Amino acid sequence: MLKDEVDFMAKEFNHKVNLVSPKDLRSEIGTDVYHGALVDEVSAGLNPAQYVVGLADAAVRAGAILCARARVNKIERSQDRFVVETER
Repeated sequence: MLKDEVDFMAKEFNHKVNLVSPKDLRSEIGTDVYHGALVDEVSAGLNPAQYVVGLADAAVRAGAILCARARVNKIERSQDRFVVETER
């Protein structure tokens, strides 16, 4: 079915997508839970929830303290970091 999609996209839209075989899937997307995939080099997608989780993880690794549901009153840059003042 994915091979048919590659052919369809090329024929109908003159748009190239690449087929990823099951054996190459882990190196492409980090999992082998799927049977295969298509890669579209000129398009992009974003899962907002995963993006926010990734940003939060990166912030914590960088030393941030995360405070849920805390209204921000002020943000200041202090030398090489930001100081965020919250209502808490």
